[in-house]
Amino acid sequence: MYDDKGQTNDIRLEVKFELVPGDHPKDMTNEAGELWRVGTRRWLHVRSTLTSDREKTGDVFARRKGPFEIKTFDLERDIAWQVELSAYQLYKDTDIYPIFAEFCRKLRVEEIPDETDPLGAPAEGEPDRRRTVKRISYVNFPGMSVETIIMKTKYRYWIHGTSYLFELTRYEHFDTDHVNHLYPDGIAITWKGLRTNHDIRWGATLTNAEWLNILSKQQGLGIGCVGGWDPEIDGFFKSSGVGGFDHPAYTRDRSVLAHGRPDPWGGDGFREMHHRIGEFARMIARIRDDVLTRELEEMGVGPFEFDE
Repeated sequence: MYDDKGQTNDIRLEVKFELVPGDHPKDMTNEAGELWRVGTRRWLHVRSTLTSDREKTGDVFARRKGPFEIKTFDLERDIAWQVELSAYQLYKDTDIYPIFAEFCRKLRVEEIPDETDPLGAPAEGEPDRRRTVKRISYVNFPGMSVETIIMKTKYRYWIHGTSYLFELTRYEHFDTDHVNHLYPDGIAITWKGLRTNHDIRWGATLTNAEWLNILSKQQGLGIGCVGGWDPEIDGFFKSSGVGGFDHPAYTRDRSVLAHGRPDPWGGDGFREMHHRIGEFARMIARIRDDVLTRELEEMGVGPFEFDE
């Protein structure tokens, strides 16, 4: 984005699209008959000063690091995970300048045929039987153009009886250089008919609704100010009273604390958090190994045997 002095500012827009249920007029829906609306959104600053060349790849800036980040590597299962607290700086005055609201108003979720489908384009007069994919349609404005799009599809799983949430996220990275050159400013961009070789990655996150609620109170406070919550580990991490996968079954149905039974975590919420991370890390490693084994079997590769 260019400001009134002609200086370039890199900003990031995070949008949560919400599917509107029911039947809608065709001129309001996408090709699949769906109506998506822009839900929660936030404009964020992107760090423009880099401390090393490794923090920048092409024209994509590195994510802002949070107050702390702990990285762990499980050598036995060959899997890494990290504990982090992300921090963002909101872009101010987005409610003053109409260009921000107008940009969000033009956002659409389109459903188009996948140009990479092996079926190929249909013959003239024949129905298109290719699978469909979702893409983000947008409009560039003079002074504001989209550089990169990352589509996130989240699959959420709550741990029964707790406020812990396990998320699998599919990240699809799209470079917009080609499509931007096809459409002038002010014209809605569509990906229909374009073959995109975008980058797809997966991520997994374990979070807790109570943590998010507590830390969200910091949003309206100044730098250095602390909200009305206990920053100590013992006070911040509360035990749910619900056991993990390797605890007795009765502890996994509901919180045992309400029934006067011993807490499976001994009242140590931090221990519970660390244990649950390990459970999901082991699960992900097991799924990875199962998928690799199945792929090797499909290729006709038998089990490996090693001589001592």
